[in-house]
Amino acid sequence: MRQFIVIGLGNFGSTLAKGLTARGCQVLAIDIDKEKVQEIKDEVSEAIVMDVRDRDAVQSLPIQAEDISFVSLGDQMEISILATFYLKEMGLNRIMVKAISEDHAKILRLIGASDVIFPEQQMAMRLADQLAHPSILDLVPLAEGFSMAELKPLESYIGKTLGQLEIRKNFGLEIVLIKTVVKTKEGNEIEKIKTIPAANSVIERGDILVAIGEDKYIEKYKKQD
Repeated sequence: MRQFIVIGLGNFGSTLAKGLTARGCQVLAIDIDKEKVQEIKDEVSEAIVMDVRDRDAVQSLPIQAEDISFVSLGDQMEISILATFYLKEMGLNRIMVKAISEDHAKILRLIGASDVIFPEQQMAMRLADQLAHPSILDLVPLAEGFSMAELKPLESYIGKTLGQLEIRKNFGLEIVLIKTVVKTKEGNEIEKIKTIPAANSVIERGDILVAIGEDKYIEKYKKQD
């Protein structure tokens, strides 16, 4: 089974590790701080104390090429570079690293990081997107130039089927899920999966379209606001 390796258990790393576990993923959490490891050990698959500057220790980890690692070491640039390099030596294909500057990001990419993350910048851009383009409810980057987006259906979509709308033909986006917003007895709004889309799926008011596609096509959809 593929696992996620989270190195660095600060606020971002620990939240990520717990979030992945809550979604049914196998998570190996690592930090040099014993207290941080102790705090999270019951909320992840495995948590270990390790100094990732130790190449032998890192290379002793039970890691497979298909595993996904995330290095989140705050402002410890040198240590994050070493950890990334050692993981790359082990043959991991997906190494995601939190960067603190553009120079840091350039070095990480040179030594093999597949994804470089600027969490605060990316959250700010997602918020800007949501404010500027109400049709894009959320956007999750999946790979370079490729994302998953939650789309608010255009007014003209209401009452029509996916087959009639031809979203893939018109926008280059694949609709993979339809969610809907429902109200609980307490009056709170929650999202629920409505259906796996088929050509005869009818779009109703309150529906949310979950689409996957190239960023340029998501941009095309935004222009319909």
